[in-house]
Amino acid sequence: MNKSERAQNTGIVFGDWKLIPIDGCNWELAHRHANTRGDNAGRVQWNRLGRYYQSNTFHIALCHAADCELAAKCESAAIPIEDALREYERIVTTMTDALKTALEARQTA
Repeated sequence: MNKSERAQNTGIVFGDWKLIPIDGCNWELAHRHANTRGDNAGRVQWNRLGRYYQSNTFHIALCHAADCELAAKCESAAIPIEDALREYERIVTTMTDALKTALEARQTA
């Protein structure tokens, strides 16, 4: 399976984010969004980010993804810190639950 197929067909999904297995110890973070250029312009798919993690650093990958999600929600307007913190907590909780579910399913498979 080539890198592109691996990005689309394997991994642990949490929302629009995915950890893709690279080898027995390493994972790469990917994000699902529409491509903006190239042959796949406009096509929504998993895009590798060049950010690598190990299974003991998944929490760092999740924090990066949550930071990006919160930043996207703040792009068009300022948000009071209390609202931002509540939203960040909601994002992290949702992603953590999805990641735990995916890891549990992977262990029982």
